[in-house]
Amino acid sequence: MITFKEFLKNTHGKGEYGFHMRPMITCADGFSMSVQGSEGHYCEPRSISLTYVSMEIGYPSEVEPLLLPYQESSADPTESVYGYVPVEVIEQVINKHGGIATHF
Repeated sequence: MITFKEFLKNTHGKGEYGFHMRPMITCADGFSMSVQGSEGHYCEPRSISLTYVSMEIGYPSEVEPLLLPYQESSADPTESVYGYVPVEVIEQVINKHGGIATHF
């Protein structure tokens, strides 16, 4: 298992034109989600960084109630984007699902 901070450090990249895509996070219980931050994402700071106040979540593998307040639209929660999700909430979601299981 790795921490969320280790995930950010291990997946940090320069990107092209300020846009960078990190790999999906998969948790110990199988829950997965995209966690992104760069100029092209709903995050703060709006840049490629090692630390964030908030980040963009996308396409969780199941409905996660902790994320619903940040859902961009009323579409299927597993087919939606969640903007400016506080890092503390992201860490709560990861911990709730047993931690990050994938290695980066």
